[in-house]
Amino acid sequence: MNSTAPFISVIIPTYNAAATVARCLDSFVIQDYPNKEILVLDAFSTDETVVIVQSFSAVHDCIKLMVDKDKGIYDAMNKGGSLATGEWLYFSGSDDFLLADDVLTKVAKELASGEADVYYGDVRSARLGKHTGGVYGGPFDEVRILQTNVCHQAIFMRRSLFLSYGMYDIRYRYYADYVMNLKWMLDSSVRKKYIPVLIANYTDGGFSSTVPGDPLFFSNYASLVTELAAPFFENYPDKIKFLRVFFNRINRLDGPARTFEAARRFGQYGKAVFAALALSMLKYAGGFYFFKEKTNAKNQRLANTSS
Repeated sequence: MNSTAPFISVIIPTYNAAATVARCLDSFVIQDYPNKEILVLDAFSTDETVVIVQSFSAVHDCIKLMVDKDKGIYDAMNKGGSLATGEWLYFSGSDDFLLADDVLTKVAKELASGEADVYYGDVRSARLGKHTGGVYGGPFDEVRILQTNVCHQAIFMRRSLFLSYGMYDIRYRYYADYVMNLKWMLDSSVRKKYIPVLIANYTDGGFSSTVPGDPLFFSNYASLVTELAAPFFENYPDKIKFLRVFFNRINRLDGPARTFEAARRFGQYGKAVFAALALSMLKYAGGFYFFKEKTNAKNQRLANTSS
């Protein structure tokens, strides 16, 4: 182990993951990068998960298993973040796995540069990458993060930053990682860097990919982003674009009333963008009404002809 190389703490929550955890762990222990620890947080699995993890930890000193009750997957991740000894944190699902045996070596070279507090790359996902050759990721900015999330399987974050944000907010049962990512992406004091490395396979069918959404996130989205945007918005170079994307997302998640409420918080820019959005909605509604009436009239003529 090189004491000067970045130390990475890998955190893997498990519960009844006997079918997938061996593949996950194997992808980490075959890494050619030695400066790592693998913390497995199990929530009293009733299958063979613990036995499988113990078979790995008996051979690999870097694997540590903790079995304890938790309040969900993000609570388990938080426990791992608290127990971790590495400067850098990486969170993996028990059904995810790294895609090559030199992934951590490639990432560690970036971590060692000290250029950023958060590094993120790409993941392989049949669902998220269905229009991009099975790969999901690429560079994110303050606008893109409003529309879609960075997979936590692609992110390496300083442990100190993770702790400074209070770790994952477990009130968000399904989207706590999205809330965390909004925090660091919209924080101008945080240095972030995209690295073009295909890091992991994000397995569809896991915890976050099988739920319809997070109601608390939907209802809090407007106020959350408004609060996070306040410190940097005044100096943001493209205020109109930011607000247009932001208001469109609020409108889809929570309707025009909440959108108008958020718009008031952004002064003249907010009022202007909301007015344009409202006009667009009216035009769409009018066009839809015209199309519906025209279709009804056509159907009526056909009915009269056939009779």
